[in-house]
Amino acid sequence: MFTIKPRIYKLYKNDLSPNDKLYAQAVIIKILLNRVAPENHFTNALANIFQEFPDIQVQDTGFPEGWENRPIWKKNIPPCSTIDNSGT
Repeated sequence: MFTIKPRIYKLYKNDLSPNDKLYAQAVIIKILLNRVAPENHFTNALANIFQEFPDIQVQDTGFPEGWENRPIWKKNIPPCSTIDNSGT
C-alpha cells in the first residue's frame, strides 16, 4: 500500500509489523504526536472516524482488533528520546 515504510524498531515491533499498511503509518504519527503534543487526541479522533464511517473495513487498513487498547495508543508510553534505535 505504501512505498515509504517506517523502519521497525524493537520497542514498536508489534505495532509496526507489517509496515506497509495504514496502521503502521498511524503508529508513526502517534509516536511523533506524543513527542510534540503529549496531550493529543489522535486516538479518539481515529476511533471517531471509524465509528462515523462504519463502511471502512478497519482490518483492511492493518488496524488489529482492539487496536485502541494497545500501549502505543495510551498516553503513558516512552518518549522518542528513550527509544533504543540500535536495532531493527
